[in-house]
Amino acid sequence: MRLGGALLVLAVAACAVPAPGPFASRTGATASEDAAELFDDLAPIRVLRLDVAPDDWEWLKANAVAEQYRPATLSFDGGAPVPCHARFKGAYGSLIACFAPDGKRICDKLSMKVSFNETDKSGRFMGQRKLVLNSCIRDPSCIRERLAFALFRGVGVPASRAVHATLSVNGEPAGLFLMIEEVDHEFLERRFDDPDGNLYKEAWPLFTDPAAYVPALRTNEDAPDVSRMVAFATVLGQGTDADFDARVAPFVSVPALLDYLVADAVMSNYDGVTKFYCTPHRTCFHHNVYWYDDPGSGRFVLIPRDLDYTFNLPDTDLGRRFWDDSPDACKVKVGVLGIGTLASQCDPLLRGVVRLHWDAYKARFASLTEGEGPLSVATQQRLIDLYRAQVREAVEADPDSVTPAQWRINATQLREEVVAQHAEVEAFVAGTP
Repeated sequence: MRLGGALLVLAVAACAVPAPGPFASRTGATASEDAAELFDDLAPIRVLRLDVAPDDWEWLKANAVAEQYRPATLSFDGGAPVPCHARFKGAYGSLIACFAPDGKRICDKLSMKVSFNETDKSGRFMGQRKLVLNSCIRDPSCIRERLAFALFRGVGVPASRAVHATLSVNGEPAGLFLMIEEVDHEFLERRFDDPDGNLYKEAWPLFTDPAAYVPALRTNEDAPDVSRMVAFATVLGQGTDADFDARVAPFVSVPALLDYLVADAVMSNYDGVTKFYCTPHRTCFHHNVYWYDDPGSGRFVLIPRDLDYTFNLPDTDLGRRFWDDSPDACKVKVGVLGIGTLASQCDPLLRGVVRLHWDAYKARFASLTEGEGPLSVATQQRLIDLYRAQVREAVEADPDSVTPAQWRINATQLREEVVAQHAEVEAFVAGTP
């Protein structure tokens, strides 16, 4: 069972307009205006229609795990169809795991990605290169991930916008999805004065070999220069607690990381930056994270991704994760499928930010969760109620959703999860390390 709520104030930043493509934006609207309309948090649920040639649609269903695009068209809220390409998505957790060893599909609904720039690199739709449509297969409420992105944005983290949408394919209803803003160059344009720095996906400053970071680049791939990330990893492997702040100051903002980590704890982000996965040879790595090396500030900025494992059971392990000094604290703990995990405190960056700035961590938790703060229980529960009202009818009409009764129970449990996790973090910051 899942247990689990911030008055969201959406501020859509002005952004540079991307180079025009054949359908870059609708007549009379800039790309930023289009994106604001697409991700309007208060608007009625979005309606998408995808049309794919029957042979291509059958190929996609038969080869879902290949994650290869096929031509399609997409219409938004009844508008004219625009050319695109579509595929299923999800890697292991929400795609490969949806198929039995014999290839039989065992999930009712699969996540999808729609691309507008596969054949024309300047192609955009409403300011987007791609749209992510998550199927909510791990979340019967289909609210948790949207709530998590809203909480990050509420504390100033540059996080994707997310709204609900119903999808039909070739005129047949495909159900309710969560539509998420892709993290790419346009995302950077809307949030940073200089969007031309390095964007890394699934990378962490752990290694001093440049080869570890080049494959992670999502911008500047044609002229890769990862020397700053190498330098970041190098300084983290040197020095003592006494000079930690001086070593990391040229690379990250400690206050910004504290806000990120407090929000991450409040949403019980099981699969986020505090989760290190390790191979049998003890090569450990991070998952579900972007780093942007921002030329404007000269610092790396953390950007979240894939927040569908948030607001699960309350996290009762926060103290051990950051303050356990026993001899076995940094031993890899091997779990299912032979995948190991490592405690957060064993990473020099997370350890330094939390343990050396413990009073600041506690103060940020207090200020962000008190009253109507962006991480307060009241604010989270208001957002849950807003989203619940928006999606209720779509859940009832979704052929692949849980029953309306099950959905209502799960959405109510989410409100309880918020209270339970707040209590866990409150006890964590009130405890003696």
